Amino acid sequence: MKILKGIVVLLLALSCNLGVPDGVASPDKMIAILEDVHLVDAILVDKHIREGDEEALPYYEYIYEKHQITKEEFEHSINYYAKDPRELRKAYPKIVEKLAERDSLLKVAERTHIDTIQLWQGKKSYKVEKYTMNTLPVSIPVEYLKTYIISAEIKIYDDSQQREISPYFSFVAPDTTYVFPTNKITADSEFHQFKISKMVSDSTITQLKGDFFPAEKDSIEQFKHYEIQNISISTTSINTIDAPKELLPTDKR
Repeated sequence: MKILKGIVVLLLALSCNLGVPDGVASPDKMIAILEDVHLVDAILVDKHIREGDEEALPYYEYIYEKHQITKEEFEHSINYYAKDPRELRKAYPKIVEKLAERDSLLKVAERTHIDTIQLWQGKKSYKVEKYTMNTLPVSIPVEYLKTYIISAEIKIYDDSQQREISPYFSFVAPDTTYVFPTNKITADSEFHQFKISKMVSDSTITQLKGDFFPAEKDSIEQFKHYEIQNISISTTSINTIDAPKELLPTDKR
């Protein structure tokens, strides 16, 4: 994770005695989060995973889940504490002291594993070659602060009258809908990778819903010829048997 404006600046910027506005994590909470960030950084180095790699995402998302904070709230807090480092000088020694009390970071890394939880229970591939509308809907219950990853390989054949597909997915809460960013697949008789992910940042969200082949009115009577394979809808979790206790989730809410 690239911590905004540098981890060193932030660590020198934290204090335990400063009041903070709403929407900003308390100094004590930020200290606890940064301790886990240090551990995760060491784990990734040991596993030869770079910060920007997709494999790194579950580790950092698990930190958000453990500390009941969203990525946006964390980054907002980072920005807040980075603005006035003069009043925030006491946290770095505390973090070093707490880390020194734990096992070595390499031993922690050796015991930590990420499990991928596959949620898609349907067939992994489908082929469509007909005039009638064909949808492939999704409806899956979700958990607060978990990240959900949707992926597949999609091909639209050149002879298809429906020339493009835009898979549609969203998180559904009682009073609102959070739409995933998506990308358009066009006809060229080649498989194209479709992959999107989003974190459940609203505790009222209950469902992930959508469709790989959403119905479009202007394509109802068109000949459709497309194929989808390697369908996956997943989330991740740190192994609760081998994972260090420092990275296991605390009680929610």
